[in-house]
Amino acid sequence: MATLTASCQPRARRRDAAEAFQAALGTRSARSTLQRAGFRTPDGALNTAYAGEYKIPPKPPKSLRLPTRKEIDKALTSWKT
Repeated sequence: MATLTASCQPRARRRDAAEAFQAALGTRSARSTLQRAGFRTPDGALNTAYAGEYKIPPKPPKSLRLPTRKEIDKALTSWKT
């Protein structure tokens, strides 16, 4: 059994909370609730009733390319002004 120091405990609590939140979102009822509210499934599918009601194409949008390290650095630097 590992003992956490006082400085590690807040990080451990946040990690535990994040893991619990992720697990809760992975339940069937949570996924169903989120999808009825317009969130897509992990594979990009959209609830057909929601898509029809709000006239949203059920096909997932085209994925964007990931930014390069240079683009990320430029964006982060621009916020420092």
